[in-house]
Amino acid sequence: MPAMRRRSSTVRQDGIGAARRAVTLVAVALLLVQAHGCWLAATAPVDPSLGRLQGSQVTHTVGTLLAVAATAALLLLGIVAFGVRTRRWAAVVDAALLATGAVLAIALLVIDHVVSDEGVLTNRAAGALLSGAPVYDAPWPHLFTGLIPVTPTMDGGIDDTYGYPPGAVLLVAGFRAVAGHASIAPAAVGTVALLAIALTAWLAVPVEWRSLVTIIVLGVEVLPADARAGFPSVIALALLVPVLVRWHRIGEGGRLGRGGVLRGVLLGAACGTQQLAWFLVPFLLAGLLSLRLPEVGVRRTAGLLARFAAVAAGACVLLNAPFLLTEPVRWAKGMLLLLTQGAIPHGQGILEVARLLTGGSGALWASTAAGLAALLGLLAGMLLLPERLAPALPLLPFAPFFVGPRSAWEYFLVFSCLWIVTALTVPRGAFDGAWRPLPVHTDRLGAALIALLLAPAAALVAVALLTPAPFVVRAAAARTAGGAVTEVEVAVANRSGTALRPHFLWSAGTTPSTWWPVRSGPLAVPPGATAHYVLRPPSASVARRAAGSGSLASLVVFTDRPATMTVTAMPAASPG
Repeated sequence: MPAMRRRSSTVRQDGIGAARRAVTLVAVALLLVQAHGCWLAATAPVDPSLGRLQGSQVTHTVGTLLAVAATAALLLLGIVAFGVRTRRWAAVVDAALLATGAVLAIALLVIDHVVSDEGVLTNRAAGALLSGAPVYDAPWPHLFTGLIPVTPTMDGGIDDTYGYPPGAVLLVAGFRAVAGHASIAPAAVGTVALLAIALTAWLAVPVEWRSLVTIIVLGVEVLPADARAGFPSVIALALLVPVLVRWHRIGEGGRLGRGGVLRGVLLGAACGTQQLAWFLVPFLLAGLLSLRLPEVGVRRTAGLLARFAAVAAGACVLLNAPFLLTEPVRWAKGMLLLLTQGAIPHGQGILEVARLLTGGSGALWASTAAGLAALLGLLAGMLLLPERLAPALPLLPFAPFFVGPRSAWEYFLVFSCLWIVTALTVPRGAFDGAWRPLPVHTDRLGAALIALLLAPAAALVAVALLTPAPFVVRAAAARTAGGAVTEVEVAVANRSGTALRPHFLWSAGTTPSTWWPVRSGPLAVPPGATAHYVLRPPSASVARRAAGSGSLASLVVFTDRPATMTVTAMPAASPG
């Protein structure tokens, strides 16, 4: 009996809980999926016209062997995870899983790095920087050939200029100058950022949850794919992880300290890399205001936040300085491009209801306003209810994208690593004594206040969804030849009170094409009139896809001023 008691005590002290063991096994399973993806990429022939760059035969042989070796290692680690009994050996398994995930990420980078619109533009901007050409407000339409996506704009154009802060461009240009591999540069920089995210977050969270970081960063094919695509948001995330680790301690005691200065620099660098980081700044400052006011008072809190904001702004300006000094007007246009480009609605947000069920919307402006109203409502809610909303800091700034016109799923998921880091390093109890201007003592009152703050956004969403589309569109015929659509005849009736200039594109599911040129038809449709248009596909690939798209296909008609969207079913293709 004494021996049994000693063993039981040892198990309680060093034993591995079921939750930790389960998280480790989930990490094994998801990394096995990644190993399978690596094997598929290494063994299957890759067509460069599909938007991927193919490596050499040696590269693919090495990639195949790495996938096989990773599979064997993961199976072994899974077996060990079932039987491990001590925390030390559990930590070894967690570290081995992280290393295996890193090897798979590097292997996928070399074998199959995907070409995306953001990666292509970043690489072209880096090349322009190295050659002394303008980086901003320089159109590069030739980049968007084949299946490389392009962002159509409401006025019938496309976004073919660089519209992000210069952080990613500087890093990619540095890689190209040192390594000389231009084609892989954005993917390589993104993968280095991915590995930095994994290591920083893995070291920051409690030991028992480290495999959860491996799952989110390396196991789920979101961040690894975005890194290989060269998205600047991955670089911004690498800079933001150290900022939000135990962020509630920034400025404790009224002192910024070296750690606070470093976080400010990293926050500014993230803002100098991707605009999504901008949305995080006011929420972070609001959270720090609520925490520091009761601790050090109004005056010291104001000085503390001013110093922190000044450090971040200084770092951001420093990154932008070369462009601000050499091409100030072009730089300003690039920084504001995401706000001024007028991109068409796209994503998995509330406007999908209008696209699929109501035939479009005659008030897309209301969706944009709803996103802004939701952002301001959640920011006000964080100030009024910090103990309830401040813990959700890494998600609050991006949730309003759901009701806006640009609601791509990457906006929600690209910073998901920050959710885990914040949830595991910032205790909920840290906000129990936070300052709040209104006494809200019950959950029911808190929910009512949040609903009141979000009511303007809800009303604007209703306007966007219930305002009827301005056109009645009847797609009369779609003619085909050789398995491809050659032209589409459309009758467009304008039931609004103003003349409208229509722009047409084809969509299958949620994937829009670029604009379909008008072969014949008027420039604008007068109020109350009906106009007839003959459209032709913009490319051979779109023509083939349109011919075989079936019942999911739709013809979408946009106008710019006012911003509207009209959706109708694409007619069945017929030879002719």
